[in-house]
Amino acid sequence: MDERGQTSEPGADGFGTAISVGHGAQDGTSPEAVLARIASILIELLDEEDLDIEITMDTTFAELEIESILVVALVERLQEIYGQELNLVEWLSNMDIDEVIALSVGSFVEYTVSWHTS
Repeated sequence: MDERGQTSEPGADGFGTAISVGHGAQDGTSPEAVLARIASILIELLDEEDLDIEITMDTTFAELEIESILVVALVERLQEIYGQELNLVEWLSNMDIDEVIALSVGSFVEYTVSWHTS
């Protein structure tokens, strides 16, 4: 895997996806590449080499037992990678409490990919 989280081997990211195919693969903004990047950041933030759960698009932050401070850290890391223009804080602030509780990794992936392609 290179520094942008890309690989040409299916499943080499540890999440059962091939990251170098599809839209955005060259610049690391395909859904697969963003998912791999977010999963990597979450594993680092959770300080867990061996999670009991596979991080997929459907994985919720509740399942990962993510505390709000780690969501803030994730947002900061994503802004470092994709730029401050990726306004995750505004996106999150428009959600009600139930939406925030139900947030999935896929929600972050979809927002990041849609922001980058708009």
